This record gives sequence, structure tokens and C-alpha cells, in this order.
Amino acid sequence: MAERDEMKELIRKALDEKGELWVISALVEGSIGYHSPKHAKKLIDAFKRGEEQDYCERCMACFDADLIKMLAQDIRSFQTLERTRPEKVTKIQKLVTKIMDYDEVRQTEIGLLYPTTEL
Repeated sequence: MAERDEMKELIRKALDEKGELWVISALVEGSIGYHSPKHAKKLIDAFKRGEEQDYCERCMACFDADLIKMLAQDIRSFQTLERTRPEKVTKIQKLVTKIMDYDEVRQTEIGLLYPTTEL
């Protein structure tokens, strides 16, 4: 149980200290574009409501529907990326900011191209 509490604290701390845009960017990067910024925001909102499971394809296939594990994994990976390639984190956040207000279809199109983008 302590490990689960640590993951929740990691997520809360990232949201408090880094901000929602940073965490959304972590989810977009961690999923290689599978999560659109709008979907990532929905996942964060679910966490804030106390939900611990999610049934999107990625969460079910890779994390056994465990929202906490998925969020924590993406945050840890983004923290590592920020330490090793801070310029890439900045580029990802700029991209996320740019497409945040696009409709879901456009965000999905960009997400499909995400693995081939030059970041």
C-alpha cells in the first residue's frame, strides 16, 4: 500500500509543483501521442476526483486499467527526460499548448503523427 500512496503523492506533487500543462505533456509524451491533450486532461481530472482506474486502450493494455500506475509512470519518465533533455520537454510543452484548443479529431490526427515528429 505504501508504494501506491507514493505514486499518488508523486502525481499530486507534479501537479502542484510543475502544473497541469507539464503533467498533460508528460502523458502525451509517455503515450507517444496516444493521449491527446484533451484526453490527458480528462485523465488528470479523473485522478483529482479520486478515480483510480481508466479503461482507455493504453491503460487497460499496459497498466491493467490502473490509472495511478499509468500517471506515475509517465511522470517519472518525463522527469528523467527533463533532467537529460530539458529542451525536448520545452518543445513538447509548446506543442501541447499549441494544439490544446484544437478539436478532438485534429488532436488525434496530430497524435497519430507524434512518433515521427522532430522534438
